[in-house]
Amino acid sequence: MDVDISINHLQFLEKELLEKRVLVVVRHQSTFDFLHSMLSSLGIANVNGAGTSTEALHQAKANAFDIIISNYIIDDERDGQQLLEELRQRHLIPLSTVFMIITSERSYHNVASVAELTPDDYLIKPFSTGQLQARIFKALDKKRVFSEVFLRLEKNDYPAAASACDAVIARGPPHRIEALRIKGRILNALKAYGEAETLYQQVLAEQPLPWAQMGHAKALHGLRQLEEARAVIKRLVRNAPRYLAAYDFLASIEEEMGNPFAAQEALQQAVQISPNNFLRQRIVGEIAMRNGDFELAEKAYLKVLERCRGSSSQQLTDYANLARVMLNRNAIDRARKVIQELRRYLRGNKESEYVALVFDSLCNNKEGETSKAREALNRALKIRAELGAGIKASGAGGTVTSRYFDIDLAHACLAVGGSAADREIPYCIAAGNSDPSLRIPVDDGVREL
Repeated sequence: MDVDISINHLQFLEKELLEKRVLVVVRHQSTFDFLHSMLSSLGIANVNGAGTSTEALHQAKANAFDIIISNYIIDDERDGQQLLEELRQRHLIPLSTVFMIITSERSYHNVASVAELTPDDYLIKPFSTGQLQARIFKALDKKRVFSEVFLRLEKNDYPAAASACDAVIARGPPHRIEALRIKGRILNALKAYGEAETLYQQVLAEQPLPWAQMGHAKALHGLRQLEEARAVIKRLVRNAPRYLAAYDFLASIEEEMGNPFAAQEALQQAVQISPNNFLRQRIVGEIAMRNGDFELAEKAYLKVLERCRGSSSQQLTDYANLARVMLNRNAIDRARKVIQELRRYLRGNKESEYVALVFDSLCNNKEGETSKAREALNRALKIRAELGAGIKASGAGGTVTSRYFDIDLAHACLAVGGSAADREIPYCIAAGNSDPSLRIPVDDGVREL
């Protein structure tokens, strides 16, 4: 890739590079040594290393890095793309930090085509010191051009960020299109949908960029032109089938329009292309569960646990949802294994133990162990009383909320009967009645308050 930077800028960047703090995320010491040597030859003295994504996250939390260079293949838990996503989601790096991914040419085409949160650049192996320098210079120069935009965005001053984008747009190439992209997203965030639609139509008149089609669909959605928004996003999916964010938005539109199975189908298409995105898999799991497709829900939640196990992305609701699905499939042994894993990975947490005990009760009841079911339920109720009226699902993500836990408790109470059921079920049904798909069946109907 050619770098179009003036001599004056190059001299400025060469001087600026000496002060940069760099984190290199690679598995093998020999690879780190090689990159450290390259960076040292460019005058960078402050080079740190991380052998795993977990170590990289800890370092980013403790230190401020100007540049992060990560191998795409890091360890079993995350790859370089996922590391970038988690760093952004947890706000561990500012927008001004340069993030670059090292990958092979073959992997590049697979990774770059489905990347939803793109790095500043990809370094295709093998590369020379000169190529590394050129890519870093280009990324730093772009960060410099957008410094005011990033500063305003991080302060949540969106109107000022939009004005800063206008200043970049007025300069013309090479950063005009990127400034238009950022401004369009800002306008949609500000709910200035009419202005956003006009901006995206202007961009699309020049070239049919996927991000502009997506932004246009979001602006139409904001204007409540749902049919038009769906038509635009369906066209985008046809023309750019690897632009994964389009499937997510199509699914949200379909569900809003009362088409849950069409929403599920859209998400499944995206999952087939990129199965390792745990955030999307969570959404697939929940919508499949609501649709009664427990086989798909099980596959989705298993994938979520595979990608998040042992990481900060791991959540109580992931285990609870998978156990719930297993029970719906009458796979009691597998449900128990999920709860054992929940206790192992989230031990010492009262909310986790509460959920585990509720599922212990449900599993025991399904196996005809009524006394054990009642004992587990009573222990769960004791913890619930300590937690207060209702459980707050710590770190619950996606659209899953604590109301599911109340429904699980109601099922457990119904199964064992007695005073616990009389006391707890009305509260739980009140929670479930906010979502018809969660209402508790009693005898031949639904028990209402």
